[in-house]
Amino acid sequence: MAIERTIARLVAAIAACLSAQAIAAPAADNPLRDMPFSATHSPVIDLLLSPVAKAVIVREVPGLFDNLPPTMHLTTAPSFGSIITLKELAGFARQGSAIPIDRIDAELRKLPVTAADKRARCERYDNDNPKLALLPGKPHLLLFETISGFRDDAGVMAAHAAFVAMAARKRWALVSTDKAGVMTPTTLRRSMR
Repeated sequence: MAIERTIARLVAAIAACLSAQAIAAPAADNPLRDMPFSATHSPVIDLLLSPVAKAVIVREVPGLFDNLPPTMHLTTAPSFGSIITLKELAGFARQGSAIPIDRIDAELRKLPVTAADKRARCERYDNDNPKLALLPGKPHLLLFETISGFRDDAGVMAAHAAFVAMAARKRWALVSTDKAGVMTPTTLRRSMR
């Protein structure tokens, strides 16, 4: 009986900690959601998230991804695939002239962008809306720090330290987050008070 009560309390405590804001719905929109597939404009990650688009690439350039570092073709962030196109990737693979970019681009552009493609493109963006601890009576500075490709730790840490020092000098309340869900009118309005 004591064990059951302890488990029930533990479950209740965990449930209380999990607010609706902590468990965000997947993102439903992004600037690339409806764009046609392209070897010259689509991020590699969007091509790899579509089995049909990936099949076009693999058929035209077998083994393209075999000799590349995984960070170039991951389908989760951080990935260089979020910030480079297939044309740019071909240059990294040192096969740029051997890859028929124009032919691949023409094939990719024929593909319909399905509801599943749109969903996959959106779901790669986080939509978590963090709770911000804002101090009353001070101007608020929201520092949004997120990485979709390569992360230069030294540069990121130096920039973060510079913002923290500036906020301290100016007597601003600084909060930082890497959660894109913070970019909502409600949250931003609250942080500007």
